[in-house]
Amino acid sequence: MRGKPGSTSARPTVIMLADWSTEKSDSFTRAAQHMATYLGKFSRMMMSPIYVEIVSRDLIKTKYYGRVNEPALSRAWDTVRDLIYERLQSLPTTRGYLTCLALQKFGVNPLINANPATVYISMDHRSDETSWYGVVSAVKDVLDHLGGWEHVQIHIEHNLNWLSTYEPLPLDPSKRAKGEAANKRIKGDYNKTVQIGDDFSPSRYILEGDQKHNSGFGTLGCFIQIKRKSDPQWRTCALTNHHVVRAAFDGFAFLTGPDGEIQKLPPPEGSDLRKVDFDGYNASSKLSHEVASFESPSRAKHNFTMGVIDEDIDGFRNRLSLKEEELRASKHKKAIRESIRELKAQIASMETEKKAKEAFIKQDKQVLGNLIASSGFRRQVGSRRMDWALIELDPSRRWSNDLPELKVWLSKYEDPTAAPYALGTPIQPRSEGKSAEGPWELGHIFKMGTTTGATTGKWWWEKQRVTIEHDAYLGEARLVTDEFVYGPREDINPITKLCAHGDSGSVIFDNDGGIVALLFRGHKHNDTYDDGYGYVTPIEHVFDDIKDFTDITNIRIAE
Repeated sequence: MRGKPGSTSARPTVIMLADWSTEKSDSFTRAAQHMATYLGKFSRMMMSPIYVEIVSRDLIKTKYYGRVNEPALSRAWDTVRDLIYERLQSLPTTRGYLTCLALQKFGVNPLINANPATVYISMDHRSDETSWYGVVSAVKDVLDHLGGWEHVQIHIEHNLNWLSTYEPLPLDPSKRAKGEAANKRIKGDYNKTVQIGDDFSPSRYILEGDQKHNSGFGTLGCFIQIKRKSDPQWRTCALTNHHVVRAAFDGFAFLTGPDGEIQKLPPPEGSDLRKVDFDGYNASSKLSHEVASFESPSRAKHNFTMGVIDEDIDGFRNRLSLKEEELRASKHKKAIRESIRELKAQIASMETEKKAKEAFIKQDKQVLGNLIASSGFRRQVGSRRMDWALIELDPSRRWSNDLPELKVWLSKYEDPTAAPYALGTPIQPRSEGKSAEGPWELGHIFKMGTTTGATTGKWWWEKQRVTIEHDAYLGEARLVTDEFVYGPREDINPITKLCAHGDSGSVIFDNDGGIVALLFRGHKHNDTYDDGYGYVTPIEHVFDDIKDFTDITNIRIAE
């Protein structure tokens, strides 16, 4: 059965793998027609058509990609990107459906530089892939009219730029391994002091009838201090993204699909969230409902952690029961008694951990603060998307701007050069002359996110034309922007990802600990060897836009 993810469109399909070439396209078309004719009699018996699809072998192989490393192409890319986008917008099957337009080395050769320079195009699922042969021809026509681009290949696929995923309550045991890989299991005590890279969420659940859903989570980038026209006192806020605070507004809703996947719905007309997505949120916003407060740890991670602890306690109790039965019949009682002692100790330890975590929540120690401003989805500076939010910290919550210590980096990377010079010291203001707008001056960059933890990366040269799935419902008001790309360092371990789902809101800092940018999104190609890369906004643009949109007159890194 083949169909779009999360839909009921799946249909019986015979898939044939073949070595594709342009010269064989007519032959493959005839072969598909003959197969469809042959299968027609079975379709009548089944009372349902059987579809035929011929797929290139290369499309199911692992893909390898990286920086294009052809200076002539890189210099012309800004202009060429505009030309390709104009052509895509002229075609009814791709108009308004673009999610990513990039220039990269791309192919199936593990030696990345041996792959051809490729224009990578991704579309949302409204774009009909049966029309893509003509789309590729149209884009190739653009390239063939440019000097030096005749050798560049084209790849097109469906991809939604880090499609948001949400999980139902209670914990689904089948999704435990995936959740633990995403760092959702919080080990050790909950921290009274919020740190750079901690997770957070709105202090509420999202209701779908009688079903409760977690409201997702994001990353606390760092802590800044602001002054307002009406208040000369410095106030401490957490910096993060707009799209990860949206669940705090009236109008945020879910729908469980026929396959059990939870889908985020467009906010209804007139809802607070629709207003905020369109206009942003600040002190002068007039909303119909109260905005939910925020907490850290997030409900999603807390509930996942509790579910894992309960599951493990049940597992250890079952093993304990079996050992106690074995003890009565076995001659090796000493060894079994020792196993029983260890199991009881493990159960007691996990019960103590559970009680401590529950007490933390019952005593409201998770309280983080309240939203005071958020960019919405329509603000941009210099063709860069603005995706920021400010949460003013509750006076009861301590905070720390300290960067990770060396041991944190060594737990992730074997190579000590993966760590920055700044270790365990507070994050610093942006250094003079260093900017994500001039990334060749930055050298290696670093971040601390709630999913991937402490990671290092580098600039990937060519900007990409990008949309995000959250604001697709805005139609023609939706932003299409050109964004800076940062990915893993090839000199360390290119398979170790720089960022992933949940890291949105992280700040990027340089070797000396100076803040550089705000991570707001990422992209992962289908069937690739790694976990993708991130899109970032220069921090000076973020701070300038905050001051332009609010009554905030001054911003500094919290001291």
